Amino acid sequence: MSEAAAMTLPHLWRLDDDVVPVHTHDDREILVRRGPDGATEVYGGDREASDDACRRLGSDTALGMAAQALGEDSAGGRVSRRAVLGGLAALGALGAVSARPRYAVAATPGAAPGRTPAATRAVARDVLVVIFLRGAADGLQILAPVDDPAYRRARPGLGLTPDVVLPAAPGFGFHPAMAPLMPLWRAGEFAVVHAVGHPDATRSHFSAQMDMERAAPVGVRSGWLGRHLAATSRDTGLLRAVTLGDRATLSASGGFPTASLESLESFDIAGWEGYRRSIDATIRGMYARAGGSLARDADRTFAAVASLARSRSAPSRASAYPDDPFGRGMAEIARTVRSGAPVEAACLDHRGDWDLHRPHGTPSEEWGPMRRLVDSLARGIAAFRTDLGPLWSRTTVVTLTEFGRRLSENSAGGTDHGHGGLMLLAGGNVVGGRVHGRWPGLAPSALDDGDLAVANDYRDVVGEILTRRLATPNLAAVFPGHRYRPLGVVR
Repeated sequence: MSEAAAMTLPHLWRLDDDVVPVHTHDDREILVRRGPDGATEVYGGDREASDDACRRLGSDTALGMAAQALGEDSAGGRVSRRAVLGGLAALGALGAVSARPRYAVAATPGAAPGRTPAATRAVARDVLVVIFLRGAADGLQILAPVDDPAYRRARPGLGLTPDVVLPAAPGFGFHPAMAPLMPLWRAGEFAVVHAVGHPDATRSHFSAQMDMERAAPVGVRSGWLGRHLAATSRDTGLLRAVTLGDRATLSASGGFPTASLESLESFDIAGWEGYRRSIDATIRGMYARAGGSLARDADRTFAAVASLARSRSAPSRASAYPDDPFGRGMAEIARTVRSGAPVEAACLDHRGDWDLHRPHGTPSEEWGPMRRLVDSLARGIAAFRTDLGPLWSRTTVVTLTEFGRRLSENSAGGTDHGHGGLMLLAGGNVVGGRVHGRWPGLAPSALDDGDLAVANDYRDVVGEILTRRLATPNLAAVFPGHRYRPLGVVR
């Protein structure tokens, strides 16, 4: 082979007599396999990647290399394309399933021998749904202190007025777009914690989100949800915590992998049905022969694929949700919970554009940025409650946001990065119909550098949910260095 020809070919490594991975320089990956009829077959999770490999391996030189690696005679060989893994690969690199197609299960860092998936959980726990409002939601607009003169002075053009808000606790009113959640408020299944957040005042989105999701000193790299899962069970099943999205949330990081998925349909080992059994057997065989933690992680992944395959049989009720990524994500979580999958926690982002430095729009403006965001959030949670039916009694929903917005509106009619924020809680065991925690007020002496102060630590809210509804045995391990003070948000 000429040096020029070698430069154009993907790399081939022989793993066994059946499958050779082909890694292209742009980080796409495919598999070359000897088919049942003796033909050389090319598998890929990316149509462009595998088509490109077919073109390359179709040359005599490339086919000869692949055939030699497979122990074949290239004479008379032929190459066909078969898609093995499409969409979200079920076998994720480094044990975390990602939206980028991959074909390897890596050993889980720190996973102890013998940590195998449990058939059932020994302790009955709620399913926890964590919604992160990325971008810093304006809690002073979602639940406005409309009777406070300082609020009206600080937001002469932006502030909500008593005649437009929905009734809440004395002195407060909900944004009109919160209407879908008012039945839950009246039923005592929806509550709010105001003036809440991380005690460290940073106005950087990146730093504040990382601090909130880690909830630990700088040297601790795991997330609070990951530490909770590690404290409550030795079960390392991939579905104990799932993230709806293209990457696992930082809060769920820990000593074992969790799953991220765009949808139930995408979490699968795809391929033509006639080849499915052969593909499964080949991949299982590769990792079984590797043994050790690789084999255990492969078993976990295949178990998760099988469990979510059963979840896909549950009917989707997505039409009742907002037609946006958040609504579709909530519908998939409900579908998974209804199917009986062993999910203990589900995380998703409501990304939208909560970072509203620009005008919010009026409360009645249908396409105003703030109304659109609040409407999506409220309708998504309300539809989720209806979708779950009786399972709502063992479900708790909580929202987080990295910080609040400044009290005063800016010159553009929006709000800049602030400090104290807001958390919403919903569920069958939420102490609802009230605003929990201490309200510091908006007097100049009560503000934190011009911002609503953090009078309530978000770790106390989450810690109470974990302790009372998810049976965390050691909250100090979940929130190291934090002194827990429950607020009475759940029963």
